[in-house]
Amino acid sequence: MAPDSDRQAAEPATAAADPEAVATVVERDAAQLGARPAADPLALAVARARISNKLFAKAEQVQLGRYHLLEMVGSGGMGVVWGAWDPELERRVAIKLVKATVQAARERIQLEGQALAKLSHPNVVTVYDVGVVDDQVYIVMEWVRGQNLRAYSRAPRSLRELLAIYRAAGEGLAAAHAEGLIHRDFKPDNAILGDDGRVRVLDFGLARNEVPATPPAMAPGQSGVSMSSMSSMSPGAPGSPGASMSPGAAMARGEPTDAPAPGNSGSLPRATATRGAGTPRYMPPEQAAGGALTPAVDQYAFCVALREALAGRHADGKPADVPGWIDAILVRGTAREAVNRFASMAELLRALARDPATIWRRRLVLGAAVAATVAAFVVGSLRSASHAVEPCSGARQDIAETWSPVARVQLIHHLQSLGAYGGDAAVRLDGELAAYAERWVAAHHAACTANQRGELTAQLYERDLGCLGRARAGLAAAVDLLGGVPGERLSNAIVAARSLPSAEGCLGETLASTVEPPPPQLAVRAAALGNEIARLRVLARAADPTVEAAAAAVAAECEQLGYLPLVARAYLVRGLDLKVRDQVVRSIPLLEHAATTALDGGDEVTFVEAYARELYAITTADQQQQPADGRAMPGAIAYVEHIARRLGPAAGFERAMLFNTIGVSRMSAGDKQDARQWFSRAVDEPETRAGQVELAPAVGNLAMVVDEPEARARLFAREHATLVSLLGPNHMMTIEATYKSAMFAVGLADATAQLADVCERVETFHAREAAGLLSRCAYDLGWLAEERGDVAAARRWLARVADQRGPVARSYLAALDGKDDEAIGAAHAAAAGLRSEWWNQLYAGDALVVAAISADRLHRPAAAIADLREALATYDRLTTIKQAPFTQRRVARAHARLARLLAASDPAAASAQAGDALAWYRTAGGNDVGQGELEALTRGKPASSGSP
Repeated sequence: MAPDSDRQAAEPATAAADPEAVATVVERDAAQLGARPAADPLALAVARARISNKLFAKAEQVQLGRYHLLEMVGSGGMGVVWGAWDPELERRVAIKLVKATVQAARERIQLEGQALAKLSHPNVVTVYDVGVVDDQVYIVMEWVRGQNLRAYSRAPRSLRELLAIYRAAGEGLAAAHAEGLIHRDFKPDNAILGDDGRVRVLDFGLARNEVPATPPAMAPGQSGVSMSSMSSMSPGAPGSPGASMSPGAAMARGEPTDAPAPGNSGSLPRATATRGAGTPRYMPPEQAAGGALTPAVDQYAFCVALREALAGRHADGKPADVPGWIDAILVRGTAREAVNRFASMAELLRALARDPATIWRRRLVLGAAVAATVAAFVVGSLRSASHAVEPCSGARQDIAETWSPVARVQLIHHLQSLGAYGGDAAVRLDGELAAYAERWVAAHHAACTANQRGELTAQLYERDLGCLGRARAGLAAAVDLLGGVPGERLSNAIVAARSLPSAEGCLGETLASTVEPPPPQLAVRAAALGNEIARLRVLARAADPTVEAAAAAVAAECEQLGYLPLVARAYLVRGLDLKVRDQVVRSIPLLEHAATTALDGGDEVTFVEAYARELYAITTADQQQQPADGRAMPGAIAYVEHIARRLGPAAGFERAMLFNTIGVSRMSAGDKQDARQWFSRAVDEPETRAGQVELAPAVGNLAMVVDEPEARARLFAREHATLVSLLGPNHMMTIEATYKSAMFAVGLADATAQLADVCERVETFHAREAAGLLSRCAYDLGWLAEERGDVAAARRWLARVADQRGPVARSYLAALDGKDDEAIGAAHAAAAGLRSEWWNQLYAGDALVVAAISADRLHRPAAAIADLREALATYDRLTTIKQAPFTQRRVARAHARLARLLAASDPAAASAQAGDALAWYRTAGGNDVGQGELEALTRGKPASSGSP
């Protein structure tokens, strides 16, 4: 036999070929060292899987129902707690697993699950599922990172800190009592302060209530049985007092001690299944004696635990004096007879909230405020001296500092000074901002009263107030902006005012947020920076030129602070500012930084918005100016979409923006069908249907890619109606919507009328700020007039084109003036300059048609034919908009001219070209050579001479 050393060296090689052998060696060695061998088959299976995965690069999982077990994080007299993964909902969970071969024990655990299913409260840990596997009952609960209150209280704490933490735990107990539930084993180990700042009460394993005597039947081996639709249950977790579940997760454990009486293998009645159980130190006399229990048992245990925490709060380990007013409360809460305690847990908590020092400080502050208040207020107070001041009534006074009568008068006066459009906007904005201020007051009052009722913890209430603070900062920015904005930026300022963050949505945002708050020592500065970012976001939407420098400074401060969610939001504002001011290329690296920082900081909502805006910037930027890795951006779409969908209502706006932006990206790539699907998703989002101003264009985008004329008309009408309701008929975005609709008008007269309306509104209300839209409108009216043969109108409109279409317009004007050689050269140069970006190729085709017209007049038919064929090929490459009326009208014009030129040399080809043109003109009406001539060409007859 080989020496032990040799044998031990050889065994790992044997195990490498057999994972089972490795587990056997581990068990044998543990036994030799005096350790208890792993008797739990699940623990053994997990150990084997880990070793096998380590040695053989496998990814095996040990499952309990649908859950993947990761590690055992706690154990006690009643069972074990596992850390696990829920692959269906993609989240970490904790699973309390109890071997319940005795019917009474199984009934008790099922009773626990049913009791917890009734609870849904911020201060009670949530249960997701309960089920049975073989003879073991499992309860699936949320995975919480933090420390239990015993561990928390070991460090030196102030009286205020300890009271706040224990009052939050008491709110959880009070919520349970309101549902008819009694915890029965409350102690510092059974409440946890999560890393998110929220206290949760754990381990209602001894809870009892009045429920049906017979539990739901479960077949042996049944798993995944969900209770209350797996929605609002709260867990317990077995273990030993004071311990925590894992170094990183630290879920506090309790130690249930009840068990069936010796020899009793039957079912205990529900009312007595847990009588007499609990932790002796925290038991009131009636519980220790096995008597009838009431919610007063939890009150007793709570007061014992709180006294322990307060008496041990000194850093030197010496007992601390418990203030007399608290001591009186604790004496009453631990009275021997339950009838002598407080009437309810809620009443006990109200007593703890009445700190005499705080009350006197408030009285002094109130006295100072009253002394400094105007006489009218004093008189009003005296008249109502017999009535208490309404709680949570200060919000209206707070908002009055922002939306005051003076500010309203200044805003209206300034807007009316900006002409007809400003006067129209003044009335609309005054009403809208007043309504926003009222909604802010209502939201603030609702949050305050919810906090007073105990429905919001102190931490959640503080975060909700932070959200409301940012909303108020946004309102203040809008009021200041509209009180002095120059006329050329008024349209942008109105969009900014209509895009203020939802005050009434703050509570939902707070409850849904998974972003870790800043550390307490950074909280005040972080809140101030958050308000400044909210202010700058409003100004960025308004194209305010001061934003760039201010946002860069704020971003630097945020980076110095080191709180990543703020850094991400600051860079998002910097990118938004540049995008609004048409500097999309410069915005790309800033938006990239915002997206990656948001992801690192756990702010997935900001990540989705930053990604969407970056994708839009890359899609619409010139290809030569795009970053080297810009084309890889669409590769992350599936990943970002998954995050956006998972976030649910918390990212409603961002998700709709993402879908719309992806649609623009797919449209740019020429995939009309895919673009249509993405635009449809954006339009179906609730935020779009609710009338979010920035999302309204998604409806018009969908209209541009649908094929059915009736559906297109309905969508354009919907976009226009939405924008009229939000911004008025003369806002730039509303006029832009009319322009889009005109581009898709089939009839020549209809298209001309809509475009004339666009140009008139731009000239009347936005002459200084909308040169780009006026150029587009003038260009389209010019070439349509040329097609109708109205040379004077064509010359008048084309002379006003001053954007990238300018070279094409100048070639038109040269042709109209009879300068055909000049027109041909200018047209070819214009076409060459417009071919780089797909959205400009339409105008490159127009330039080639102009060159063909002039070449024909100079009797150069071959050159004219070549230019027309190249124009048709250019139009044909516009796959996304090839079937759009504004493209088809151009295609028909080119076909008609080509038919005339080919009539003498190739009658068959001329007939085909004429037939293609005639199909359009019979539907739309209007052409440059006449339908009669086209019909003759389809029959092989020669074209008449003298056509323009």
